[in-house]
Amino acid sequence: NYAQYLPEALDSLLAQSEKDWECIIINNGSFDNTADVAKNYVSKDNRFRYFEIENKGVSNSRNFALKQCKGFFIQFLDADDKLESEKLNAQLNYLRANPQVDLVYGDARYFRDSQPIERRYSMHANDKEWMPCISGKGNTIVGIMLKRNIFPINAPLFHKRLIDEYGAFDETLTGLEDWDLWLRFAVNGSCFAYLNTPGAQALIRIHALRARHNRKMMQSHILPVL
Repeated sequence: NYAQYLPEALDSLLAQSEKDWECIIINNGSFDNTADVAKNYVSKDNRFRYFEIENKGVSNSRNFALKQCKGFFIQFLDADDKLESEKLNAQLNYLRANPQVDLVYGDARYFRDSQPIERRYSMHANDKEWMPCISGKGNTIVGIMLKRNIFPINAPLFHKRLIDEYGAFDETLTGLEDWDLWLRFAVNGSCFAYLNTPGAQALIRIHALRARHNRKMMQSHILPVL
């Protein structure tokens, strides 16, 4: 039910300097006009592909989408979020130039519905920078990942083969499923890299529905993930 936000998310893909991408749009039970919005983009650009599935949770939806992907790299993007225009190009070039790296991530900034051009470090009132911005593998990454998730879901770009080797989202989890996935990558020795590139930030929208969901999710899912 994010039809009001979906055009901004999809427009941020159309604005990417990297043009060789596909976008798998999953409608998992929306009862607003999400279908109309998505089909309009599909009709204009064949890089968009649209699927309607039963709502069995976000992990099920993302896993369904992963099975449709034809490419070698994966970027997640929730319908209420956006990507800056250099995001795909900068991170794709980095992965190609550094074959030892499995996952690359960059800076993330938050913006409120009422202030779309603002760039906050956090969705919390104190607006403090929280991402550790570290690179490495093994204990370097696992140790800090056990304390907290180190980036939002639209910050990284990673090789699809990680999904093939270590599995997709755990569908028994209804929250923090991305943290669980990154931890699995890290525990299995994947190399993470932080890349600071102008114009390549992941942008996360702050709105009331997300804030309520985040509080409930954090309270009930930290222990199951760990």
